[in-house]
This record gives sequence, structure tokens and C-alpha cells, in this order.
Amino acid sequence: MKECDKWDALVYIPQITSERWKTFRAYFAFVLGHELEHVKIIQEKLDFHMCVSWLYDFNDNIFRKAGKDCKSMKQWNFPSELHCNKKGKKVTINLFGKEEFEKCFRDLIKSKEETDEHKEYLTFVVDELAGEPHKNKVCKSILDDIQKYYKYYKVPEKTAHEIYKEHKLQGLKCTKRFDLEKFLPVLNSKSS
Repeated sequence: MKECDKWDALVYIPQITSERWKTFRAYFAFVLGHELEHVKIIQEKLDFHMCVSWLYDFNDNIFRKAGKDCKSMKQWNFPSELHCNKKGKKVTINLFGKEEFEKCFRDLIKSKEETDEHKEYLTFVVDELAGEPHKNKVCKSILDDIQKYYKYYKVPEKTAHEIYKEHKLQGLKCTKRFDLEKFLPVLNSKSS
């Protein structure tokens, strides 16, 4: 069962992050900034958050059903995560400065306690993540980014709708909390 079926809304701070906040303060600020941006979206439009969380949780399923290879895909490239990562990075640099932000992340990357996958994510955030988070109309901007994301990867929106319909038939609670058509209408009925 996916997390979106257990909660009305969920933000997540790993225990290891909270335990190391004194040593890696800039990273902790990044995680808090990221998660509080999710909270802002939840407060603004809960059903939108539920929809985007569902799309994120089932992204691999949607891509596989569309015949796309998911092996090299990174969850942090999903539009809502990109936005929240940009917000977390901006908040952290504003609080600690760019030099301290980069030092903290590079120290974590060198840490033996980090998994290779997390090191890859940290490297992405410090070296590759660029641009500003959305300032206005955040929900609409994220939704526009999701449509561009599907278009870029040639995943028709109807594929997400097929999985959504399957989940509704299976009785997944989270599908009762949002209407996919409201946020992600089928714009292109042609298969790509």
C-alpha cells in the first residue's frame, strides 16, 4: 500500500536527518524548507496535493504502462519534488549562505553513512539543481510542469488515467480524495 492511502497529507523527515541536525544544520534546513513547501501546497489545495502525491507515488507504474524504461529515472526529477527541492535550496542558502550550503552537502556526500543513492541525490541538489522555485500560482505552475514532463517523456495523460481508474476500481482510498481529470485532463488522446 502506498503512503497516500494511509494519510490525508504527509510530510516526511527521516530519523537520520533529525538525529544529525546539529552536525549538518544546512542540510536539515534544506529538508525543512522542502517539506514546509509541501505543507504550503497542502494548505493551499489539499486535493491537488493528493493528486500530485499519487502521480509521484505511481510514476514508475505510469511510465511502465506507457512502455517507457524507468530504470534510469530519478524521483527527484518529478516536477513537485523539483519545486520543493528548489525551495529548500533557496531557504538554506538564504539562511546559511552558498558556501556553507555547499560545504555541508559535500561533507554529507563524503560521509560513509550515506547510501550511494542518497549521495547521488545530494550531488544533484548541490551541483545540478538550478533555477528558482515558483513564486506565484505554485499549484498551477507545478501542474504545467507535470504536463511538460509527460510530454517530454512522451507519456500520454491517458496512461495515468488508466491506472487511476484501476486504482478506483480496487478501492484505493486516496483516489477518492481527488479527481484526476480536474488536474490532469486527457489533453492528447493519441498514443505516443
